Amino acid sequence: MVDLKLDIPASFFDGEERDGYYVSPEMKKVWAVELDLLAEFMRVCDKHHIKWWADAGTILGAVRHKGFIPWDDDIDVMMMRDEYNRFIEVSKDEFKNPYCLQYGYETYHCHMQLRNSLTTGILIGALKEKYSVNQGIFIDIFPIDVKTDNEKDFKEQSKQIDAIKDRVYGIKRIKKGYPFQYNGKMEAYVKRIILHYLLKFVRIEKYDELPLLNEVTSLATKYNHLSTQYVCKFVLTPMKPRRIWKKEWFSDTVYLPFEMFRLPVPSGYIALLDTFYGNWHQYVKGSSTHGGVFFDTENPYTKYI
Repeated sequence: MVDLKLDIPASFFDGEERDGYYVSPEMKKVWAVELDLLAEFMRVCDKHHIKWWADAGTILGAVRHKGFIPWDDDIDVMMMRDEYNRFIEVSKDEFKNPYCLQYGYETYHCHMQLRNSLTTGILIGALKEKYSVNQGIFIDIFPIDVKTDNEKDFKEQSKQIDAIKDRVYGIKRIKKGYPFQYNGKMEAYVKRIILHYLLKFVRIEKYDELPLLNEVTSLATKYNHLSTQYVCKFVLTPMKPRRIWKKEWFSDTVYLPFEMFRLPVPSGYIALLDTFYGNWHQYVKGSSTHGGVFFDTENPYTKYI
């Protein structure tokens, strides 16, 4: 596999059974690349005194497994929006090849990803897309924004964000020819075919040329000046109640073991896990929320695009 900065014991790469699930040496290599990315992320945050926490399955892994959830394949971290913006600013001169920090128009998401450019971590659904952006193995970095206490305003805000992202993916699917699959509705099928060919000859906003990410960010941060009870993760859509958390849960930080590290988690992590996962004490074996990723720890993503 590729060389890593992080000193990882050779025994880490041995296949092993964790909580009744076999983790292969191949997955251990993916984990190692992600842990190396996490170490780089932590280096920059420590250097610039930026506050962050583990997120989602990474919190659950720390609490329940003292490391990765055995059947998971990613690391998620989060920051309040002001820290997130500061991280972008200070990171401009921090990450050197093979580390690549993506945000804005450099990625196809509304959050940051830190990637290893010498590896491959392409979403299965995007393999045949041949996107030119960096698609090395990654960790996700999410911003947390303020949720207004006015439920009507919140629903409208969420609806507008969802609509923008639907428009983005709709344009992508039409341009790439996905609509050719007949779904039993002839009128919609014909309409998609017409749009597909029309977009080949008519100049239309491309995803990476649109100010759509700015629109999403503007909407997500609309109420960040308010002092309210809740925060939430707007950049993932559609908005779900499990992504709405009490601000008081983030009032302090505790540290939990995660593989060879101790990671910061919100002091209210138990309540957060209850909200996010429900009965998280029960082991439910599955895949990551990405829905499947094609990994290669030996070759860069450029081999596949």
